Amino acid sequence: MLLPIKHRYGGRYGLHVSNCKDLNKTITEDWPNFMQINNCHNIDDFRKMAKSRIPAPLFHYIDGGADDESTLRRNTSAYDEYDLVPNGLADVANIDLSATILGQKVRSPLFLAPTGMNRLFHHDGERASSRAAEKYGCYYSLSTLSSVSIE
Repeated sequence: MLLPIKHRYGGRYGLHVSNCKDLNKTITEDWPNFMQINNCHNIDDFRKMAKSRIPAPLFHYIDGGADDESTLRRNTSAYDEYDLVPNGLADVANIDLSATILGQKVRSPLFLAPTGMNRLFHHDGERASSRAAEKYGCYYSLSTLSSVSIE
């Protein structure tokens, strides 16, 4: 679960993983104007939530694109063409998300794209990202601007 904690750089708030049984109660008591994760229904909602939690320079580093941001705009536009439609009453007992990508079978068809300087916004940085990719069986690419070496 995610809990709001005091950010160590000034008075802003960050996130911490914990085993809280009543997330909404904790957020309501400790962080009255907090956008709750269960109210995030699309990428823009998650973006707004991140913007409210992360110091501005870090948010803009993560949120921005390279050069004139044309690829960012095209990618955003491409995702706007699709809706996630829940399939109610579907049997979800045995879901298989595996896929074959570049001839390699993976458990999840997700790719953690390279983002440089991850330690700016998480103490374990790229190491945490690579552990998450391994745990969930998806690809991960280390950035050339990584805060750790590939070794």
